[in-house]
Amino acid sequence: MPAGSTGLPRPPSNHGGERFDLPRHLDVGHTAVSQLVAIIWDGVSAWQVTGSSSGYMGSYSVSGSTAPFPASNTQFLLSITYSGPASGDEADFALIARRPIH
Repeated sequence: MPAGSTGLPRPPSNHGGERFDLPRHLDVGHTAVSQLVAIIWDGVSAWQVTGSSSGYMGSYSVSGSTAPFPASNTQFLLSITYSGPASGDEADFALIARRPIH
C-alpha cells in the first residue's frame, strides 16, 4: 500500500482574504516527509513554500490553480485562491507522513 500524507492547516494570518485548500489525505507514494510547512507571500508576486525538513519546496503564483510541492517527488498538492495579499501573509500546516500498511 502506498504511503500517504495528511495536511493539518492552521488558519492563515492574512489581510487579503486568501483561501487555502489543502487535502486531508493524499496518496503520493513514499515521498511525504513529516514536517511543518510554511506558505508566505513574498510581497512581490508569489507564495514561497518551505518545509521544516525539506527546505525550500517552490513557489506558487497562479490563484485558484492546483500545484504539486515539490514539483518532483511530490509530497502534497496546494491550491490558494487569493487577491491582494500583503507582504508577510502566511499559513502553516503540519504534513504527517503515513507509514505503509503491509
